[in-house]
Amino acid sequence: EDLRNLYNSDERVKRVVDTAKKVEGMPRHASTHAAGVVITKNAVSDYVPLAKNDDAVVTQYTMTEIEELGLLKMDFLGLRTLTVINDAEKLIKRHSHDFSVKNIPLDCSLVYTELQKGNTLGVFQCESSGMTNLIVNLKPERFEDVAAAIALYRPGPMFFIDSYLANKKNPSLIKYRTPQLKDILDETSGCMVYQEQVMQTFRTLAGYSFGRADVVRRAMSKKKHDVMEHERDIFINGLFDKDGNIIVEGAVNRGIDAKTANAIFSDMVSFASYGFNKSHTAAYGLIAYTTAYLKVKYPKEFMAALLTSILDDSGKISLYIQECLRMGIKVLAPHVNSSSYGFTVEGSDIRFGLLAIRNLGKNFISKIIVKREGAPFSSFYDFCKRLYGEDFNRRAAESIIKSGALDNLGYNRREMLQSLALILDQLETEKKKNLEGQMSFANINEEAEQPEFFLNKLPEIPRAELLSFEKEATGLYISGHPLEEYRQLAKKLNCTNIAQIIKEDENFSDNIYLDEYAVVLGILTKMKKKITKKDEIMAFADFEDATGACELIIFPQVLTKYAFLLNEGSILCLTVKISKKNDGETKLIPQNVTAVSDLINLNLTQKDISTKKDARSRTRKNGLYLRLNASDGEPERKIKNLLSIFEGRTPVYLYRESSKEYTFLGADLLVSLNDPLLNELKRMLGETNVIVWS
Repeated sequence: EDLRNLYNSDERVKRVVDTAKKVEGMPRHASTHAAGVVITKNAVSDYVPLAKNDDAVVTQYTMTEIEELGLLKMDFLGLRTLTVINDAEKLIKRHSHDFSVKNIPLDCSLVYTELQKGNTLGVFQCESSGMTNLIVNLKPERFEDVAAAIALYRPGPMFFIDSYLANKKNPSLIKYRTPQLKDILDETSGCMVYQEQVMQTFRTLAGYSFGRADVVRRAMSKKKHDVMEHERDIFINGLFDKDGNIIVEGAVNRGIDAKTANAIFSDMVSFASYGFNKSHTAAYGLIAYTTAYLKVKYPKEFMAALLTSILDDSGKISLYIQECLRMGIKVLAPHVNSSSYGFTVEGSDIRFGLLAIRNLGKNFISKIIVKREGAPFSSFYDFCKRLYGEDFNRRAAESIIKSGALDNLGYNRREMLQSLALILDQLETEKKKNLEGQMSFANINEEAEQPEFFLNKLPEIPRAELLSFEKEATGLYISGHPLEEYRQLAKKLNCTNIAQIIKEDENFSDNIYLDEYAVVLGILTKMKKKITKKDEIMAFADFEDATGACELIIFPQVLTKYAFLLNEGSILCLTVKISKKNDGETKLIPQNVTAVSDLINLNLTQKDISTKKDARSRTRKNGLYLRLNASDGEPERKIKNLLSIFEGRTPVYLYRESSKEYTFLGADLLVSLNDPLLNELKRMLGETNVIVWS
């Protein structure tokens, strides 16, 4: 009403609103199809008008108009995985010269065994938690199962997943709306999985031609409802020309009752909107199987190629390095005498690539590789001297030192960092002395006899700082991780790995933890505060564990409550809500924050709580103790719901009469002790079953 009054009383407002109404709904810019390419016999400008979007030459017509004109439009997808396969093949050929991915067998039982176990990390299209669960439940035994899984894991066909799994396990459950569907759907356990099955259904049940069946399939996939509803009657009752000649026979005329035919058509409409064509899923399935095969048969070469493909993604590198360790493959630190550009195979291990080190360009790395040929670098000074003037600068040298790539050359990292300026000054002085026209035979002899540069002996940098330097230089902790000593604690507290939270498929976003809560243990690496519109302070922070990193959104109430804990470098245990923005990026929203040092001091584990009958000899930790007499889970659920409201720092232990054991309820149920909480617990459990131990 306020806007309407302004519109009627203020000419400027009226003009703005009227103009906005004219603009509303119009394209705001000319976009470019991500992969669409138009192919014509002659110059494209002979057929359609052209334009330029940045540096790209594009048509001024949309893809729909291009197709209606009869021009050929192809989508060319650039898949990083194809590069991974190609690079892995090159590494394998170094020792198996006749190897070719084109010749790998599609019936390798080891591949299917690993997939059935859920070891899908690095396998194309199969890395997400949801897809992994599907494959574990599907238990693929042949290539067709892998292809079907990829086709099923999409918004439309996902509806059939439960039926597909049940039918595959027990074929007697398969029911067809009409016997004619058996030959069409038999290969996919009675479920419609492929677009080709839609076309085949039109042809077999209603007598469509190939061309008309494809036109209807396309109308379905484009959600052209008017076309689909017009076609529904044709599918059921057929289509005849004015002379009564049959164009489409129709399902009823082929012995299928109208009600069944209508139901089948509705099934196809709901499916085809998101269906996958079989030729596409077969190609994707082949890539998926190939990556799984390489991972099983040539794990070092495949993982090296995989790591090289994501050099700019430290989170994924960390995740894949963890997978290497699970597979029994060590990932060796980078070294100037051994590393190449990307990750390489070195014996039974994988060597870190130099391109992963920040501030090193390809040109400088190529100089390192050339200079070491025939004569590896013998010392830090030797390295500096031989590369000085070859794109060598102090920032690059510091990054190499901090990454550990110059370790085992006679000096520790503190010694190298502190002497770097002195060495560079000396090399610069020598360079000036040896300028062209100023060098004599005496200079040459003097240089040849110059002794090795010796550095002052100093104690090594503390381990925590070394790890911090590695993180700075490569984005990763290479020789260890600050959270290593807390691994068992994280396990006892049932913490969720960040990698588990942020894993998602390349084609279909999925996260089993979305909009749920999790407990994570990690290190807060960077924090930036911001003033909100309400003049409150909130913060954005980077939080990581050994498997990956994620952004925290810390709202004002939580920031105020836990400000004394939320500092860069702090190792914390967080209860977080998991959220995903429209851009697909996962964020963690802390609800509760606990310092890991507090958890260790409290030693919050079940086995550390004595259950001796003699109360005088019992050593209890401080906290809230609750005794539960009921054997069913309903009272326990109500207790946990109540506790979750009173967040704080006091641990809660539950004593179950049935098992005679104490259980720590976890870091996400630490409470703030107060009368309302204690009174309600006593009402629920009884006065004698609620004890505060301090």
